[in-house]
Amino acid sequence: MCGLIGMVSKRTTGFMQPQMEFFTQGLLCDSVRGTDATGAFFIDSKNKGEVLKQAVPAGIFVETDAYSKWKDKAYQSARIMVGHNRWKTVGENSSRNAHPFVEKPIILVHNGNIKDHKNHDAEVEVDSHAAAVVLSKNEDVEALKKLDGAIAFIWYNIQTKTLNFFRNSQRPLFIAENTDGLYFASEEGMLSWLLKRNKII
Repeated sequence: MCGLIGMVSKRTTGFMQPQMEFFTQGLLCDSVRGTDATGAFFIDSKNKGEVLKQAVPAGIFVETDAYSKWKDKAYQSARIMVGHNRWKTVGENSSRNAHPFVEKPIILVHNGNIKDHKNHDAEVEVDSHAAAVVLSKNEDVEALKKLDGAIAFIWYNIQTKTLNFFRNSQRPLFIAENTDGLYFASEEGMLSWLLKRNKII
C-alpha cells in the first residue's frame, strides 16, 4: 500500500498558497499509507519536469531544504504537482527506489504491486520502476495490458504533454474538481478534508 496525492491548475498563473498548503499537508497525511520514502514531481509551464525523492517519511521530507527549494520553484511555475508516499513491497528502501520513477518520456508514481515485473525486459529492482520502463517503450493502452497486479498509476508523458491516470479495482484513486483545478488522492476522506481545510472547495 502506497499513497498518491496531487493537483492540476486550470489557472495560467499556476498554484496559489492554499493549493501549495494542500499539497504539503497531503504528503503529511498520506504518510499513513507509507513511511518508507517520499517523493514528488512537478511539471512547469514550459513542459519541464522536476523530481525530488528521498527514503524518509513525509514528516522529515517536507522539512528539508531540498523540499523548500523545490516547492518555491513549483509555486512560481508549476501547472501539475504529484506526490507519493512509499510502503516498500519490492526492492530495498533507498532514495533510488523511491517514487517517482523517470524513464523518458515518462514520470510515474504507483500504488500497488505488479506480479510479473521481472518479465518485461526491465533491468530494475522495483516493480513500479518496471512499469515506467514498459510505458516508455509502448503505447499506453498496450503497455497497461501487459501488467498484472494491483494498480493505481499516475504518470506524465513529456513527449505528449499529458497527465494520465489508470487504476483497477484493487487500488483506489479519487478526483475532485473546481473552477481552479483538479485534486486527487488515494484516500477519499482525506482529499475532502484537505480541500475543505484549505478553503479550496
